[in-house]
Amino acid sequence: MMASLFEMRSARRARREGQLATRLLVAVIAKFFIEILFICAVATLAAFAYFNPALRGAIEMADAKHIEGWAYNPLATGERLEVQLFIDNRFVAATRAENRRDDLVAAGLMRDAFHGFSFTLEGGQFGRGRHRAQVYVVHQTPGSSRTLLPISKRARIFIVEN
Repeated sequence: MMASLFEMRSARRARREGQLATRLLVAVIAKFFIEILFICAVATLAAFAYFNPALRGAIEMADAKHIEGWAYNPLATGERLEVQLFIDNRFVAATRAENRRDDLVAAGLMRDAFHGFSFTLEGGQFGRGRHRAQVYVVHQTPGSSRTLLPISKRARIFIVEN
């Protein structure tokens, strides 16, 4: 009788310890997932602060004399973005995207029309052949650093025929 009472107490204790171990394991797993969610939230906020995925824009025309397009930040619709032109990976010029573009408002791409840019290139500035034009938005990041973000995934190719 004494042995069976001891065995019953041991069995209850083992069950409680098993339940405690299970609860501890569930708590550790829950903590792990909460930490993962927290890290994802911090990474997402940092990405928006440093690399603004909401920026929109395009190079619509590129030739030996002009590069034209638009750049727009839908999160700050009144902001006139600074844009920089690079041709063949070399800086050429900078301007502000503030030219009037009523066609973009009519197309529903933006609310106000002052987000166009235009670069006028000097004659003979580039040699004969194919050239790659890319326009970048100068994006202010926290800590007063500046980042260049391309307005389009692909550079615009144009040909100079002298």
